[in-house]
Amino acid sequence: MRKGTVLGILIIIFTNLCPAFSEEIDFKNIPEELKKDANAIVRYDYSEFQVNSIKNAKFTSKFRTIENIEGKIYDSEGNLIKKIKSSDFTDHCILSGASLYDDNRVKFYEVFQNKYPYTVEYEYSIDYSGYIHFPMWFPIDSYNLSVEKSEYVVKTNPEVRFHYKSKNINDSAAISEENGSKVFKWSIQTFPALVFEPYSPFLSETTPVIYFAPNNFYYDGSSGNQESWEEVGKWANQLLIGRDQLTDKTKQDIHTIISTLSDNKEKVRKLYEYMQSKTRYVSIQLGIGGFQPFSALEIDNLGYGDCKALSNYMVAILKEAEIGSNYAIVNAGEYSKAINTDFSSVSQMNHVIVCVPFENDTIWLECTSQDMPFGYLSTFTNNRMALLIKPEGGELVKTTKYTQNDNIQSRKIYADLTEDGNLIADITTHYKAIQYDNISYQFRESKEDQKKNLYKNLDLTNFDILDFIYIQNKQRIPIATEQMKLKLNQYASFSGERMFLPLNILNKHEYIPKKIIKRKTEIVFNSAYSDNDTIIYKIPEKYSVEFIPDTTAISNQFGEFKSYVTKQNDSLVYIRTDKRNEGRYPAESYNELIDFYKQIVKADNQKAILIKKQ
Repeated sequence: MRKGTVLGILIIIFTNLCPAFSEEIDFKNIPEELKKDANAIVRYDYSEFQVNSIKNAKFTSKFRTIENIEGKIYDSEGNLIKKIKSSDFTDHCILSGASLYDDNRVKFYEVFQNKYPYTVEYEYSIDYSGYIHFPMWFPIDSYNLSVEKSEYVVKTNPEVRFHYKSKNINDSAAISEENGSKVFKWSIQTFPALVFEPYSPFLSETTPVIYFAPNNFYYDGSSGNQESWEEVGKWANQLLIGRDQLTDKTKQDIHTIISTLSDNKEKVRKLYEYMQSKTRYVSIQLGIGGFQPFSALEIDNLGYGDCKALSNYMVAILKEAEIGSNYAIVNAGEYSKAINTDFSSVSQMNHVIVCVPFENDTIWLECTSQDMPFGYLSTFTNNRMALLIKPEGGELVKTTKYTQNDNIQSRKIYADLTEDGNLIADITTHYKAIQYDNISYQFRESKEDQKKNLYKNLDLTNFDILDFIYIQNKQRIPIATEQMKLKLNQYASFSGERMFLPLNILNKHEYIPKKIIKRKTEIVFNSAYSDNDTIIYKIPEKYSVEFIPDTTAISNQFGEFKSYVTKQNDSLVYIRTDKRNEGRYPAESYNELIDFYKQIVKADNQKAILIKKQ
């Protein structure tokens, strides 16, 4: 059970479950150090998870029921303004745009208070009829949030065992016994607000957090164990048994497709494209609490499914072709944090893909996209741990990682500069690997919408798109090619007889991280890339080159940058290379990073000067 309180700009959380919290709500009682940088303050947060058995717990969709919820609003001096009843809360289904079936719901109450600060106190409890994890304890769940006191208590039946993983907090819990239950208690006090720092690690890497998982669990009629990744894999494998049957028509299609092929990798490619052609993705959060996929037969008949169902379907197709593959669970999302490999739990992962192992190679298949290139993992699932599901148990392996030499954007521009400062530019850009993701959405758009997107996203003013086309090379490290012809009106500026020509047309860096007096966190760059630009400007006959900038060359731990200009007959050739490294860097190097960005911004804003011939 949990209760809470909100202070307008500041948020306060209470609970009545623990011994009486005697401090007054009055705003002036808050320590000054907690007010600094705080948009909200948690005065007191008490959360308790009561485990009665592996089938029942209290802390809804189908497996959880909100038993009660209520709240109160106080002014800055602690005077009660309003009581919030359970009937005042709004209940909504959390149905995502891609979800067809989803029985998750949310209750919320909007606080409208025009006098600050104010306090909101709330309390709720949830019943679990079956569970696969305990609620995590994450007392600092946002920036600019201070915590005066927060406690987390787990009360368990002695027969129910669990394991946990703590970070940034004393690992040992205060342990006691109460009415036959074993009681574990963690707490923090006086935690000042943190301010966001550019390129910082996930908040959960730097603040207290504890993850919990029962050793044995019962969930929607299914029992399992998660004391190890091997055991997690055994349970997940049980959910797949008997779900790999296909219709006779699909079996015939499979054998027709592979009948003329001798190379197994080519068979996998053709069968993957076959699967893509006859299915579509729909999120369906049902079936053992959203963990068990629809059967392959159901996908054959329906033609749609979620990541679990489509991945299981792909494994079934490959099995019919006598090619071994594995259903693989992964924590997906471009900005998803890495799982704790030393803490085995089902709840750390949210997506399923397929792994096809070969002797000296591994092919990964994303089965939810109808146009994903064969064997390519985008920013959604690349470079992270995945759990292969096998009959003998789970095995953690790393998905494909794309390097700086893979993640390339290469652009060449032929630019015809007119005497009135306009520019006609023929532009060809190749986007490879992770850079491919930057424009892959265009392949799903109509020609009209592609053009609208270009007008919206090109970092230019006063320009016309004369022509454009997209070409897709769907290899395992895909390449997207964008060809455009643009007219940039009044691109160059004039002063008397001189024309000022900005040299960087489309890849100008403008962001400089803000100054921080004393940075606290590491600097994190999760991927590496390389940008290469070549622009050839044809100079008008009536002009000559008066000035070109000096070469800029920078090399440090964050990457390398170089830009320079040369004159070749009646043309100027501008070349720019920008390489960024992946890595984690000490907070003390933040000023070096700022200087790195400043030099790049300065270089990207350089201009050549042309002068009218006499």
